[in-house]
Amino acid sequence: MCSRLVFGLCLATVLTLVVGCASAGQQGSAPEPSLSPSAAVPPGAEAMVEKAREDLAQNKGIPKEGIQVVKVEAVEWSDASLGCPKAGFVYAQVITPGYRIILADGQRQYEYHTDRSRSVVLCER
Repeated sequence: MCSRLVFGLCLATVLTLVVGCASAGQQGSAPEPSLSPSAAVPPGAEAMVEKAREDLAQNKGIPKEGIQVVKVEAVEWSDASLGCPKAGFVYAQVITPGYRIILADGQRQYEYHTDRSRSVVLCER
């Protein structure tokens, strides 16, 4: 009897997780019209994508409406340089979670590296 109870509890837990994951994918808001329909933005990355788009518009003189989001992926940078170290600078050697964001203006692609909350760097190599 005890093993049936444990099996029943395990099965109920698994079903709850499966149903929760399936319904989580259906919830949420629609992407902004300016986002490329093929670009999947991980949950929580929206603010950093917007910062990258604003930075690109301001620094390259590209109208924000003309900036497409090509790709966004969660990454763990090996240090605080976010994968784009500048010569002569010293960076904290700490794993830094963030995003790699690829934007395009119709002619060219731009790669941004971010942390999860405030830093956005155009990584020009």
